[in-house]
Amino acid sequence: MNTPTSSEALLEPPPCSAFRVGQQLFAVFVSDSGSCEMQTWEVRTLRGGKVTAIQRNPWTWVKLSTKHRHWGWAKNIDSIWRKTWKQNQNPDHLSRTKKAAWKSLLKARLSYVEPEAAEKARATARRKYKSFSKVIDAGNVRSKMTVNLKKQQLEKET
Repeated sequence: MNTPTSSEALLEPPPCSAFRVGQQLFAVFVSDSGSCEMQTWEVRTLRGGKVTAIQRNPWTWVKLSTKHRHWGWAKNIDSIWRKTWKQNQNPDHLSRTKKAAWKSLLKARLSYVEPEAAEKARATARRKYKSFSKVIDAGNVRSKMTVNLKKQQLEKET
């Protein structure tokens, strides 16, 4: 039996049993100009053998109260912001971590954009992927503040 290496395991989407309601998934998409956009998706439901994730953006994550700082999901979310898949299938273009999303962009075929734009997107993905590697290799990170301090130290060193 072939067991995947750790780098291959990062690229494979997680099995459905690994999903939890509220879990964040990430995807990177490339525009025609070659700019990259990181999208955040959140698992909303696990029902009837299906998993539903919704993209978190200004149209789906809205301010619910005019007086208070109460934010939440919009009432009616259009189908373009939702993805649904069966439990035994893997989600398309969604990764568990930001680093895995950048790595999947490096391995993806970008035939839908011009070659120059594809190279620009790959260069951005290489830079972002390496920055995540440096932060992870810097030590056991316990908080976002520590991550920011580590990033600043790495920027000063380079």
